Amino acid sequence: MEKLTKGFKYNEVGITILSLVIIIIVLLILAGITIGSITGDNGIIGNAGNAKEETEISNEKEIVNTATVQAMEKNKYGNITKEELQNFLDSNTEPNVTEVVKNIDDLIVYFKETNRFYNVDVDGNVTGPVEISKVTDEYPGDITKSSTGTTLAGTIDEPYQINCIEDLCALSNAVNSGESYLEKYIELTIDLDFLSSFSYINGNIAVSGQIESKSSIEDLMEELTKNVGFVSIGNTTNYFQGSFLGNGHSIGHLFMNSSNDYIGFFGYINSYSSRIEHLNLEDVQIKGNNYVGGIIGQALGYVPITDTSVSGYITGNDQVGGIAGRLDALNTNNINYATVTGNTLVGGIVGNTWGSYSPSSSNKNYGNISGNSEVGGIIGRLSYGIIEKSVNYGEINGNTKIGGIIGRMYYNSGVIVKNCYNVGNIKGETSIGGISGSIEIWNGSGGELYYSYNIGTVTANSNGGAVAGTNTGTVENCYYLQGTYNGGINGEDIENQAESKNEDFMKGHDFIELLNTLNDSTVWKQDIKNENNGYPIFEN
Repeated sequence: MEKLTKGFKYNEVGITILSLVIIIIVLLILAGITIGSITGDNGIIGNAGNAKEETEISNEKEIVNTATVQAMEKNKYGNITKEELQNFLDSNTEPNVTEVVKNIDDLIVYFKETNRFYNVDVDGNVTGPVEISKVTDEYPGDITKSSTGTTLAGTIDEPYQINCIEDLCALSNAVNSGESYLEKYIELTIDLDFLSSFSYINGNIAVSGQIESKSSIEDLMEELTKNVGFVSIGNTTNYFQGSFLGNGHSIGHLFMNSSNDYIGFFGYINSYSSRIEHLNLEDVQIKGNNYVGGIIGQALGYVPITDTSVSGYITGNDQVGGIAGRLDALNTNNINYATVTGNTLVGGIVGNTWGSYSPSSSNKNYGNISGNSEVGGIIGRLSYGIIEKSVNYGEINGNTKIGGIIGRMYYNSGVIVKNCYNVGNIKGETSIGGISGSIEIWNGSGGELYYSYNIGTVTANSNGGAVAGTNTGTVENCYYLQGTYNGGINGEDIENQAESKNEDFMKGHDFIELLNTLNDSTVWKQDIKNENNGYPIFEN
């Protein structure tokens, strides 16, 4: 009976409060204040909510700032460690209110109750709240399941999923143990970064026999970014035969430090059904011996690479490229921003290509590329295939057979370069060209170069040319900016092959018409938006 009485009194109070609220609203309406002004986004209630949120954020930032100062004062070098910052946060609030995680070079403070994140940089500056993509995966290390545990078929309509760094490690483990993923599809579902704790789930995974299973995210991150590094997916014994769909996502800070051959995100692919597409690798550090590339070390068969990009640093010896060390198939719409260094057959996109099944087009290089011989802004050595609508903006340096687009065009009549242009400066000793360092014939046939131009400065001690350094093949209707070098091919201008033009002409409509008429196409257009300093660019 006592409980019923108490309950009845509670209801009475509830009715009284409700009645009071209704009376207040009615009085406000009679006074000319609308419901919208009370409940709308900018209404009294909305503004009160905003004020509450701003106060919470201000308090949280003050907590982070105070703990940051304390952590820096405790460290004799003024540095901030994750452990010290967490300790001061816990002492200034309560344990388990916040969580500090490493995010590349900075620290992130996560307030669990409000789900807000604040960034603390190496100098102690606090910013935020910031947006953070924190991965979720109920089965880290099992790519056959979705992040919520659904079993996937590995088909184009239901691809396997990469949801965290542990999944990438699992893919490397599986392929290097003999699982080829023949005709299977794998997709990247989210941006990942090897230096961000938010890209890991628990760190509890071994990596291809080179990294033992770790008990924490920090331990695994240490191995993957400083010590052993990530292990390439596939090798000459156990190679990848599936397709990887990046979905436009990025993988940051891929670190590989090896003295072996076939080093890259994918080490070795041998397939006629695979493809790699829409994948971005950011701030990589990749070092290997031969067949080294950002996306692929070497791909045999037909493995098209489309819509990928790479930035960072790539170093190797023979057959080294920003996108691939060696590739024998179509590659389109790829961009290299990385600095690429090697010895022989070095390219901004591909070090060496042989047997392209269809034209490779719309590739761009912005990185500085250097080596000893056969070095090119797009490809180091082109032994078969058609390269078109590609451009180099980077500086290309080497000793012999150095070119803005191709270092060396060699082997047979299937070697064709057309509708390309070079902007970057090219420097070397001998056989140095704005478009190609060396165009050669073999067994009675050779390379062909058409409808291209160079505006970059060429420096050579011998056999230099603003279009081609040396040529025993075919060059037709190519042009260069006056003053970039003294002569189009091996120091000479040759009518209808390599000719100089002044700046005004090359930026004008007549040059566009000349290129398109000779080419019987509409490949070229004027640079109305000044994307290329007024010089011709591609139509699409």
